[in-house]
Amino acid sequence: MLNKLASLLWGKFDDKKELEKFLILASVFGLIIAAYWILRPLKDSFFGVIVGDYRGTAKLVSLLSTVFFIVIYAKLIDWFPKQIVFYMLSVFYGLFSIVFMFVFLSSYGLTDTMASSHRMLGWIWYIFVESCGSLVISLFWAFVTDITGPVSAKKGFPIIALFGQLGNVFGPVVVLILGPRVSSNAYIIGMAGILLLLAGLLMWVFIQVIPAEYQKGYHKGQHAKGKTGFLDGLRLLLTQKYLFAIFIIMFLFESISEIIDLYFKSLAQDAFPLEADMTHFMAIYSLVVGIVSASCVLFGLNSLQRIFGMRFALVVVPIALAVGLVFVLFNMQSLYVMLILLVLFKALNYSFSQPTVKQLYIPTTEEAKYKAQAWIDSFGRRFAKGVSGSADACRSSLVATLGAMAGVNAYLAITTVLSLFFIGILWIPIAVFAAKSYNVAIDNDEVVC
Repeated sequence: MLNKLASLLWGKFDDKKELEKFLILASVFGLIIAAYWILRPLKDSFFGVIVGDYRGTAKLVSLLSTVFFIVIYAKLIDWFPKQIVFYMLSVFYGLFSIVFMFVFLSSYGLTDTMASSHRMLGWIWYIFVESCGSLVISLFWAFVTDITGPVSAKKGFPIIALFGQLGNVFGPVVVLILGPRVSSNAYIIGMAGILLLLAGLLMWVFIQVIPAEYQKGYHKGQHAKGKTGFLDGLRLLLTQKYLFAIFIIMFLFESISEIIDLYFKSLAQDAFPLEADMTHFMAIYSLVVGIVSASCVLFGLNSLQRIFGMRFALVVVPIALAVGLVFVLFNMQSLYVMLILLVLFKALNYSFSQPTVKQLYIPTTEEAKYKAQAWIDSFGRRFAKGVSGSADACRSSLVATLGAMAGVNAYLAITTVLSLFFIGILWIPIAVFAAKSYNVAIDNDEVVC
């Protein structure tokens, strides 16, 4: 029954073991995303209470700290089998989430309501959550693309996306249900830690129960000879046009959507100045994103890629984002209009764009999958958020110079025009190039880089 339903929604699976492979991987991803979406709403609200309104600066600090995390990550990839590195990251972030719970419950944590940029706890907390969202998710997808072929990915990746969005729903529900029932939201962080530990355990189960022939991917075993340093991923990114194209696709989406997201959070902070209220609102926002994203997968949105191909799948996202940007320009003061647009942006990204972009890594070497992808997902994503943080700082300057209404109008007009320009001149042509390179490699049974 389950096999028939999955085949109806996402394509016919070869056998039950192939479906079982993706169900277990999807469960691991669901646990990761559930933990992350418990941490993410608390990331902003706790940071605001402890440090204050320095989110733009926090994005820049997160960008700089990412280099350190990638150095450690790349060394681990060189020294240990990939699944062992996954166990290590799961245990590290799981245990330290529990440690943060106890710190926030102490007198140095949330009970001290005097916000200050000198309180290091808030900065460390912000960097911790940001790095968790980058490294654990990046390693998971690198591992999955390393053991999956292109045909199987079209069927299996939507299942992973679906479970990820179910985790996206579960995380905010935990915050919404437990938040009012516990004396401090800090207790909820401990649950996120437990979920991350369970993700590591379930990945171990996957390695034990799934046969070796289902853990072999496209051109399995092709990689550069000898061990390489952490800069090898950066070198590949800068020298291989295909990988740089993936970076541009990711960078433009993240930077443009984050500019809107920061403005949205500024509106939300004005509407909900108390930490508990802000956490509640952001949890509802995350919950709606998860529900809409999961619905998109269940109703077969990913089938559009199987029907119309990779080029359509990569090009339709920037076009949809461009339409949304124009709508933002004419509804800039409405918190709930911004909420609806961001939900649609993120749902399209999580349910459709991300599984599609991850497939681009399939016809690449192990170095590209693990190291270059780490730079793209971690440093590249942080760089995009740093750029958006700088843009958000300009909004404050424009408001101070021109006044609240005129400053916001000028800011959104400038960012919208620039975003539309880069979508048209860079994103769409590069998406076409990436799709063509992918299709040629798959058709000829080759590796791009």
